[in-house]
Amino acid sequence: MKLPTDLLVTGNAYADGAPRGGWFVARFIDPEHGLRCRLGRHGVFEQAQGDFELKLFSHPAGHHEAKSFPFNQTATTMSMLIGNGRFEIYFCAGGKWQHVLLQNDGDYVIWAPGVGHRWFARQASSIFTVRCPAVDVTDQAETPTHLIPTDLLLHWDKYVLH
Repeated sequence: MKLPTDLLVTGNAYADGAPRGGWFVARFIDPEHGLRCRLGRHGVFEQAQGDFELKLFSHPAGHHEAKSFPFNQTATTMSMLIGNGRFEIYFCAGGKWQHVLLQNDGDYVIWAPGVGHRWFARQASSIFTVRCPAVDVTDQAETPTHLIPTDLLLHWDKYVLH
């Protein structure tokens, strides 16, 4: 069951940016593309420590998120596969969940505040992540177990970790 585009958007940066000289997330992207359109989304948060954060991490095969579907309360996040790999991310919000596979160079996913996520590196993968705004570690919380769809928990335990 897919999450709505105001909570989660997927694509490939090369393909989505081709018509706009490489820009795939910007204020001038049509609002029908959900979180890719940044017009009107800039906000100043009292707890924000900066405008954005960047992370590039090389995940070995089998590496996975240990926390139970953490989410940021105020930050929007984008993760992109750089080069080769196979990186799975599972998302949940409002009783729904969605599986996203990053397997081609430039594949990305953007998710909104309040969307829980958990990832698994099926193959070694370099992942570039942007979080906006930059927030204190206290902005992150784990999704309470009773709010994670049961079928997602069963899927994670049965198909992801084994």
